[in-house]
Amino acid sequence: MKIRLMDLPEEVDAAVEALRRHFDVLDVSEHKRNRGDSRFVRVYVEVRFTDSGKAPSANVPAATAGPSAPGEIERLAKQLSRVGNVLGGARARVTKLHAKRDKAPASQRAFRKECDARAEEIQGLVDALDKALAEGLTNDER
Repeated sequence: MKIRLMDLPEEVDAAVEALRRHFDVLDVSEHKRNRGDSRFVRVYVEVRFTDSGKAPSANVPAATAGPSAPGEIERLAKQLSRVGNVLGGARARVTKLHAKRDKAPASQRAFRKECDARAEEIQGLVDALDKALAEGLTNDER
């Protein structure tokens, strides 16, 4: 699954490191600057759920398993919130497309089914990130 992260360079790097602790990260693109007068960058990260079903952080030494910087969890929570907002908009669009599904030719219906499957994958990733962040907040409060 490919994920696009967009924020300040240091925020994007922190998010990529957080993904590495909870998923198998297959590929990370170079920073790509946004157009216009913006300091934001984009990074594309290809991830998959771990084969063993366990979080990779189980194999990471305890010293490196926690947040790398104070406030990292809060930053990631904000990014996750933004992802949730985008996902909400995408869901509304998918619902609108579903209303037109019966009128569409077979090739379009097949493409929409593929889009629905990818949306479900993204929702699973968002849920896993949300769970990981909640666990991180709980561990930090102890």
